[in-house]
Amino acid sequence: MNQRRRISVIAAAGAAVVVTAGALVAVAANGATDGSADVNAASTAQAPEPFGESDLPTGEPNSGAGPDAAAGPEERALPLSKKRKLARTFVVKTKDPVFFITIDDGNTKNAAALKYVTTNRIPATVFLTNAAVAGQWNYFRKFTAAGGTVENHTMTHKSLTSGSTPLSYEICRPQAIYGAKYGRIPTMLRPPYGNGGYATTAKKTRKAIDATASACGVQHIVMWNAVAEKGSFRFIRGSLKRGDIVLFHFTPSLAGELKSVMRMAAKKGLHPAPLTDYLK
Repeated sequence: MNQRRRISVIAAAGAAVVVTAGALVAVAANGATDGSADVNAASTAQAPEPFGESDLPTGEPNSGAGPDAAAGPEERALPLSKKRKLARTFVVKTKDPVFFITIDDGNTKNAAALKYVTTNRIPATVFLTNAAVAGQWNYFRKFTAAGGTVENHTMTHKSLTSGSTPLSYEICRPQAIYGAKYGRIPTMLRPPYGNGGYATTAKKTRKAIDATASACGVQHIVMWNAVAEKGSFRFIRGSLKRGDIVLFHFTPSLAGELKSVMRMAAKKGLHPAPLTDYLK
């Protein structure tokens, strides 16, 4: 995402926060930096156009990889979700002092990040892109061992709103593969780039995504309202708050970002929780 795009997103959101080197700065649309900026969000309400989910990090598998790019078990019968129209969740409504750590893609298998989450028993929700796994299934098994889960971020990270994207392959094939590898079929889908998660999505396209996803067991489309990127954080609601869904990526900076958000959480009396405990 280029800088001009980021600026427009911040303006649309009304507020953003950049946290870097231990400093917390709230940036309001009017330029105020007093920390008072806040944009309320409901769990299924429309959030601003997203920030933080741009192109794959350098070295991430090409989103145009063919069907044989990532080997996996044959597709098998998958459960049909009762929800044919899937809600988009940007923030969880809760009175509990919790927030949610969600990590996308899977390209960088960072040993320091794995050690940090396992040592501190952090429940992370991993939205895995199958093409990024590179056979290292056990890394993500260990990463989610403290109450986290592996969820669906498609086969090859193609935009689900592109007319050329085969929705069944991108959405349903990972359901079968992850179900076979991890003994649990994902119930959550995070669309690449957030495409298909916003009210601006064409009704026909949104309906096609929902129908395909629900037909193979997806019950929730999970978005985000906060993002970590290259050691900095941006929060739609001004700072880390209860119910926030924070977007991370498997990059070399992940361990440091996780440590930073846990420090923020401790100061606020918050702790990370499994997303599956709140999205039923």
